[in-house]
Amino acid sequence: STKVPGGHKATPDETREQILEMITANPGINQKSIVDELGIGRTLVGYHLKTLIDEGYIEAHKQGRFTVYSRTRKRWFRLN
Repeated sequence: STKVPGGHKATPDETREQILEMITANPGINQKSIVDELGIGRTLVGYHLKTLIDEGYIEAHKQGRFTVYSRTRKRWFRLN
C-alpha cells in the first residue's frame, strides 16, 4: 500500500486520487510509470485504473505496445 503524508497507509480513495493527480500532470502516462512512482504492485494499480475508467474519470488509449491514460472532463470530489 502507498504511504501518505503522516505515515498512514493510503485508503483506496487516496490511492485513486494520487493516480488521478499523476495522470492529470502527465497525460499519456503508462501503468509502469505509475507503479514505479507510487511503489505499489502492478495488479493493485491496474485495479485502480480500471475503477477510474469504469467511473469515467480517465480514458485508456493504446500507444504501440503500451496502454496510456488521460483524464476525462469528469471532476473528482474528495470524500472527507
